[in-house]
Amino acid sequence: MDKVNSRPYFDSDDTPQTSRQIRDLGLNKTPKTRRRYNVIAKGFEAQQQTVAAHTLRIASLEEELARLKRGKKRKAVPNPNKRFMTLGETLAGAEAIAE
Repeated sequence: MDKVNSRPYFDSDDTPQTSRQIRDLGLNKTPKTRRRYNVIAKGFEAQQQTVAAHTLRIASLEEELARLKRGKKRKAVPNPNKRFMTLGETLAGAEAIAE
């Protein structure tokens, strides 16, 4: 069984998705063309690694943004007993002084 024929058919009309597919395009070509395909495949691998690193960074930054994002701002509800609490403290202080 030939190694070339065992691979799935991939023609130059199809868009390559991996560097292996790019290298496979140059299998039955001249050495100069094969070398060019290998250079392109190497650049493709580097580009894929860069994209993967950026994707990870974007995901971590989005997670951090979601964590740091301030929640919905709510209107402060005043305590209705505050006026009576201060009045009670004042009266309690006045009684202590009066005694």
